[in-house]
Amino acid sequence: MVPARKETFFNELLNKQLSTSSSSIEQEAVIPQYIALRKMLNRYQELEEKQGDVLVPEDTLFEKVSVGDTLESVRKLSERLYQLGDLKQSSSSGIYDQDLADAVINFKKRHGLRADFSISAGFLKELEVPIKNRIQQMIINLERMRWIPLGDHGGKFILVNIPAYQLLRRK
Repeated sequence: MVPARKETFFNELLNKQLSTSSSSIEQEAVIPQYIALRKMLNRYQELEEKQGDVLVPEDTLFEKVSVGDTLESVRKLSERLYQLGDLKQSSSSGIYDQDLADAVINFKKRHGLRADFSISAGFLKELEVPIKNRIQQMIINLERMRWIPLGDHGGKFILVNIPAYQLLRRK
C-alpha cells in the first residue's frame, strides 16, 4: 500500500515563510547545502568589498599545459584560484605545479565541469565570471532553497545537482 501523499497548501506555506525570521529558516533548512552556500555567500561578499576580481587575460592561451610546465599566465591563474579559495597558497613562480592542478580540479568540481587538469575555454569562461555575478547566483539559489517546504519529509528525499550530473537519494 502506498502512503497517502501529504497535501501542501502554498498560501499557508508562503505566509509561514514570510513570517519566519531568516535565522529560523537557516536553522530549519531542509538540506545542509543551504548553510554551506550561505557561508560561501558571506565569503564572496567580503571578497567583493576588500578586493576586485583577479582576472586571467581573455587572450591567454594554455593549449596543452601539463603539470611542470612554466607559463607567464599561470601566475594570474594561481592568483584567481587563490582568491576564490580553490588554491591554499598563491604562487608567483609561473609553474603549473601539482597544487595548482589540484586547485583547477577543485574549481571544476564546484562548477560542474569535467574534473581534469586541462585548462579549456569552458574552464576559463567559468573562472572569469565576476564575483558580483557569483554573488547574484548564490542569492537566487538561496531563495530557491528557502521555498523547499519546511517540516518533516520523513527523512527521505532526492537531491538533483544538474550541473554536476549527480543525484543523491536520502533514505
